[in-house]
Amino acid sequence: MALIKGLSGVINLRPEEQKSFRSLFLLSLISGIGLSYYFVAVNSFLIQKTSVSNLPYAYIISGLGGLLLIKLYQHRQQKRGIINSYRESIIAFFVIAALIFLAFNYLGEDKNYAVYIAYLGFLFYAPFIIIFGLSFSGICAQLYNMAQSKRLLALVGTGEIIASIIGYLTAPLISKLIGNQNYLLIFSSAFIITALIPIYRLSKDNNEKLSHINIVKTTLRKLNLSFFSNDKFYLLIAIVTVFSVSAIYFVDYSYLGRNSQQNKLQKP
Repeated sequence: MALIKGLSGVINLRPEEQKSFRSLFLLSLISGIGLSYYFVAVNSFLIQKTSVSNLPYAYIISGLGGLLLIKLYQHRQQKRGIINSYRESIIAFFVIAALIFLAFNYLGEDKNYAVYIAYLGFLFYAPFIIIFGLSFSGICAQLYNMAQSKRLLALVGTGEIIASIIGYLTAPLISKLIGNQNYLLIFSSAFIITALIPIYRLSKDNNEKLSHINIVKTTLRKLNLSFFSNDKFYLLIAIVTVFSVSAIYFVDYSYLGRNSQQNKLQKP
């Protein structure tokens, strides 16, 4: 809390912004640590249980599953609103991380199930990053006007950067102390469920702004090829996104492939 107060003092927050900024920063920090632990656990299990040739299937499963999960999230957001759908996503990820932990522990050594469980754990990481990101930016859009968003959104998001540093530095220490990387999923569940606290504070302090379900049908545009070809701005955004995401996946695939090969070579 001292870090959050110190940061809010440095950037000269207005009185009406302080409570929401602290809650948003704490939400970003907590969920970021939880996702970091989950990432380390499921990737480690995937490397141990699958071969390099099977990694593309993991990405395909994650992509297809991610589309379905994000569509479900969009449906829930339209029905329940941004804050309630965010709360549901937190609870859902908590349950998933706990179930994946049980599956890793009790079925992870069974050759008939290990590969499928590895894919299952890998499936949920990227979709929930997107879901949490959409929820977070949606809350910021409802809390702040355009001028405030330009000034505060990037600063609030630094909580996730700090969380990544903390998570990835402490994950090896926790794994070494406990002797099993699967238990990082328990830490992931614990951090994720505590994210309900800042969500509750945001909902309580900004009930009027966050309780409305704003769906303006007249502003919706059908997403197809003409959507991009008729507007160069969105076409350029799409091109940049394709290149940046492709680069991320190439690096991630190279990392997982190299570690998978090393893991196979180390086995007797």
